[in-house]
Amino acid sequence: MADRARDRARRRRHGSRLRGGGADRRRALGGAVGGLRDREPPPRSRPRAPSAPRPRRRRPGPPVIGAVSAVTVRDLGCTYAGATRPALDGVTCQVPAGALAVVMGATGAGKSTLARCLTRLVPCFLPADLRGEIRLLGQSIAGARVGALAGTIGMVFQDFEAQLFSTDVTQEIVFGLEHTGVAPGLIPERVARALAAVGLADFEGRDPTTLSGGEKQRLAIAGLLALRPPIMVLDEPTTDLDPTGR
Repeated sequence: MADRARDRARRRRHGSRLRGGGADRRRALGGAVGGLRDREPPPRSRPRAPSAPRPRRRRPGPPVIGAVSAVTVRDLGCTYAGATRPALDGVTCQVPAGALAVVMGATGAGKSTLARCLTRLVPCFLPADLRGEIRLLGQSIAGARVGALAGTIGMVFQDFEAQLFSTDVTQEIVFGLEHTGVAPGLIPERVARALAAVGLADFEGRDPTTLSGGEKQRLAIAGLLALRPPIMVLDEPTTDLDPTGR
């Protein structure tokens, strides 16, 4: 009996310690859990949206031949009368309206010939065998007279002195305006604006033969500017101009 009593007493002592330890653990855990509840959860890092791919730069491709443009040339060939080889062979190009196009090449490459073909100076004044097609503002110029194209295309020659003929700077410009049907009331303003544009505003009434080479070249350019054709062809138009004049 005494042994049983001792065993019961021993179990009670151990049980109380175990129960007390469990309570202590629960209190400790409860405090820890409460502390966790009081803390704000760390912000979640938002996944970064995938950046849109940058558009690739497209390299300009060859011009689309056939669309309405200022100048369209297809497979142009030109052989001057008596020549043994062509001055132009298979030239194809297109110049959009409002664009500035530069034709470059060595001496004898055919730059001036191309300009003459565009204005019909070849073959109307310089006999040659032509093949291919030229369109100005969408219209074929096959068979057209030079004068019929004056309102569409104008040109300053490489030999600019060859196109000056008047003994008066003003009349040099008036001549083209009168022969292209510009209203007489508009001519004085056209002349004044054109001369001012090339730095010859005070040269009205002067004899072109008294001008320097650069001044003559500017006068030839002024005659073209006064006409205001939608297409202008200038064959080496700055050869005699000083850096300021250019």
